[in-house]
Amino acid sequence: MQVKEHNASLPIQTRNADSERVSLTPIPDTSKSSLFNFNTCGINTLLSDSSNSYPIPWTGNVFSNATFFNVSRCSVTLISEWYAVGPAYCFGDVQQEHYIVFGADGDSTIRKCDKSNTTGPCMLPTQRILVEKIIIHPQYDRASYSNDIALAKLTRPVDTSQRNVRPICLPLLDEVRSYDRSNLMMSSTTGTVSKFTVTRVENRYLELDECKQRWKGLAVSFAIENTKSCIITKRSSDDACVGVFTGAALHTLQRVQSSERHFLRGFVLIMPRGCSVYYPAVYTNTDHYLSWILENMDEPLYPSEGSTDLRERLIFN
Repeated sequence: MQVKEHNASLPIQTRNADSERVSLTPIPDTSKSSLFNFNTCGINTLLSDSSNSYPIPWTGNVFSNATFFNVSRCSVTLISEWYAVGPAYCFGDVQQEHYIVFGADGDSTIRKCDKSNTTGPCMLPTQRILVEKIIIHPQYDRASYSNDIALAKLTRPVDTSQRNVRPICLPLLDEVRSYDRSNLMMSSTTGTVSKFTVTRVENRYLELDECKQRWKGLAVSFAIENTKSCIITKRSSDDACVGVFTGAALHTLQRVQSSERHFLRGFVLIMPRGCSVYYPAVYTNTDHYLSWILENMDEPLYPSEGSTDLRERLIFN
């Protein structure tokens, strides 16, 4: 979406995330907890590896067999071994065959990992998985971007034995439902689109009223309601640009017992072309749709092990 840049000297009315607490009610139905592997979700060991150019193991790039569709339309977020969630826009025609590539590395100069490459950085194998079923939110409206969310079920589970493909956690446990905005992080790019990273939101968060006012100036057709979140990607003319991409995850980093995990909170839906100090990126708030996501996930194909009590099962090692 092309926008006209406003005067960079205008005050940027962002909120300091350190002083904000988001309080959410517990999930009423946790019967689908057996669909998730809480021993592997939300772990991102690649962040500490400076040689790795794709340290976001839950991001998948969507492709289709449609004519002239040989580039990724957008990205989705892996939430379990079987499911990914993202914008409904990713799946323009649900009749087409779609597949998702997980674990992609943006740096084509790095060699693939093999027995002969024992020193230096190497590229872990990607996983290309066909989509079995696409579930679009029943109240999705393409023109206004309302309820722009889809759930994709894979034909086979991803292999989480490699550290470049891991699902993010969903905030099902009562202790992580609510969070401080100081824990918010955004999947992003720096410098070039081949360099992926995770950036702390800090004071980039924009209140919804201010977000509505800024986009209203363009007379755009989409509605910014309480199912959205807004984040500025360039806070001033001197600030470094934080690149985002359609479907890029918004997540919190929270400690559960002795382990730090990433929990999904949203994904990029609308963004200005290039970096803007005035127009924010607009995210779908997945906390609002968490019950819908769980309702539309099938029961596991294999029996779960151990207790079905959520508090007993959600033990983060």
